[in-house]
Amino acid sequence: MKKVMNKLILSLFLTAGVWTPSAGQETAKELVLDLQDAIDHAMAYNLSLENARMEVDRSRANVWESIAMGLPQVDGTVDYMTYFNYELEFEFGMGEFEFTPEQIADATSQTMVAFPDATAQGLYDHAAGNFFDNTLQSMMPATTILMSDQSTARLQLSQLIFSGQYIVGVQTAKLARIISEQNLEFNELNIKESVVSAYYLVLITEESLGILDQNVKNLEETLDQTEVMY
Repeated sequence: MKKVMNKLILSLFLTAGVWTPSAGQETAKELVLDLQDAIDHAMAYNLSLENARMEVDRSRANVWESIAMGLPQVDGTVDYMTYFNYELEFEFGMGEFEFTPEQIADATSQTMVAFPDATAQGLYDHAAGNFFDNTLQSMMPATTILMSDQSTARLQLSQLIFSGQYIVGVQTAKLARIISEQNLEFNELNIKESVVSAYYLVLITEESLGILDQNVKNLEETLDQTEVMY
C-alpha cells in the first residue's frame, strides 16, 4: 500500500511538471505538503512556467528597445592615424643634379635682374610659375617634411521626428508583451488546476485504501467467525 501511495505522490509532481533541486548525488528528502504548499512548490519550480516568465521579461525588454529607437541617438567616433615619423621628400624636377651655393646665388641674382624693382621681400611677390621661378626652385635641394600623427573626433546627435514604421513596431512589441503575459497567466491556471486535481486524487485514493483495509479486516473477522461456526 505504501508503494501505491509513493507512486501516486510521484504522479502528482510529474503531472505538475515540477523538478526538485537537489545537491549533488544526495538522496532526495521526502516532502510533506498541504494543498497550498503543493501549489506554491509547483509555481516556483515548474519548467514551463519558468520559460513563460522569461518570455514575459524578454517581451518587456523588447518594448523598451523599440521605444528607445525613437529617442535621441548619440553617436561618437575617435580616429587616430600615425605615420611612424615618416619623412616625405619633395624634389622639383632636377634632383639628379647637385648645385653649389655659388650656382644657387647666381641663379638668384639672375632672377632679381629679371625683376629690377625686386627687393629682398619683393623677390617673393612676383607672379609664381614663370621661367625664372621654376628654374630657381628646381635648383634648390630636396625639401623634407616630417609626417606627424593625426587624430579626429566626431560626435553626432540624431532624433527621429516621425516614422509610421516606428509606431507600428512599438505597437507590435506591446502586443507581443500582452500575449506573453496572458500566456503566463494561462499556464499558471493550468498548473494550479493540475496540482489541485492530482492532490485530491491522492487524498481520495488514500481514503479508498483505508476503506479497503477496513474491508479486509471485516472479511478476515467474518472468515474467523465462519470457521468457528463451521
